[in-house]
Amino acid sequence: MGDNSPLHEHLRQLEESLLRPEIRQSPQAVGELLADNFVEFAGDGKIYNKRQIIDALQADTVSSKVQWVASDFNFIDLSPDVVLITYRARRYDTSGLILKDTLRSSLWRLHDNTWRIVFHQGTVAANP
Repeated sequence: MGDNSPLHEHLRQLEESLLRPEIRQSPQAVGELLADNFVEFAGDGKIYNKRQIIDALQADTVSSKVQWVASDFNFIDLSPDVVLITYRARRYDTSGLILKDTLRSSLWRLHDNTWRIVFHQGTVAANP
């Protein structure tokens, strides 16, 4: 599939939704996007599961004051029901200053007709 396929566009929209403050602050919305066996290797070197990520996002008081912008999406279809997405995400403050620049990867799996993330990794990027 090409990067402009309907599936890739759908997964991109799901991925980008996780960067929006209203989604990040909603345990239900995040819970619907993450598989029950979700694992994240975070930029701080810690490993998180689904519950820990939901709790961490609830405790995040910065998300509503910043904006995440994702770019440079790449999609690799590993099977008909598993897609690897890689991209860059930058977090900006209200003045437009880049606060954080990360390279990210997410493994999405189709289960019961619903796409969910089973694995995510974020790594602080070298200077852009």
